Amino acid sequence: MRSAAAVAALLALTPPVLADDLADFLATEGCAIGPATAARAEAAGLDRAVVDALGDRWRDDPETVLTGDWLVLPPAACTIKPPVVESALKLTDPDVRAAFSAVDAHANDGSPGCFLDQDRLLDTTAAARGWTRDQATVEYLRLVGQSMASGAMTLYADSPLRTPYGSHLMTGSCGEALPYRDDARRAHDHLVQNFDRIVRRNLREVPCEYGSTWPSTTERERMHNDLRGTSHHAWLWFEAFMIVYPSDWYEGVAATEKGAPRPPLCHYADAAN
Repeated sequence: MRSAAAVAALLALTPPVLADDLADFLATEGCAIGPATAARAEAAGLDRAVVDALGDRWRDDPETVLTGDWLVLPPAACTIKPPVVESALKLTDPDVRAAFSAVDAHANDGSPGCFLDQDRLLDTTAAARGWTRDQATVEYLRLVGQSMASGAMTLYADSPLRTPYGSHLMTGSCGEALPYRDDARRAHDHLVQNFDRIVRRNLREVPCEYGSTWPSTTERERMHNDLRGTSHHAWLWFEAFMIVYPSDWYEGVAATEKGAPRPPLCHYADAAN
């Protein structure tokens, strides 16, 4: 086990490349240090002692959040970025492409574009790949989360009273058919640029409990208000949810289980701050 002095020295002498790797890792872990991230840091080839020492260094900062067994680093130390979500499915896979509607399928209803049919995707991928329904559901969620984070898909609608047919494909001819494509892109850019602020605002509002709603109802209104003058996207809050839901930031998600968020999405009831 490293001594405190050795860890302090290690932090001070960490090569720039390793420092960048550590910063990138923590940013996509929500700037949160806890039970799950320690093992993931080691799996990523990072020194667990350095991660723990970084948490100790910022523990007493007034903007650090200590909750349960977790520590969320303050903005001065770390900027929260969307989590990295990887799916076994790709948008270019034939069985995935087959689950999207034709570009003009809903044009008569005023909704041109290619929409993802969830049930069809689950049926086709389970059959083609020999997956259980649970496996297919998890990979579907990961595909959507990954695609929302990259901007390849959107859940755009210009009114909270108008429910989209499903996730819209933003690439290729499907994207070219969307009259609101530029507006959706502006909303996505806004989400990425303000992701840290959005997550931190919810940290103290959302409890880390099974089935907790994220983002909070209050946050949904804030996000809608923040978008004014930038985009008319009324469902950006749901895109934010779909980005974090299939990630390591939610635990225990399955076909029949809602799972529970973990910090930085939420706080535990016995949190001191």
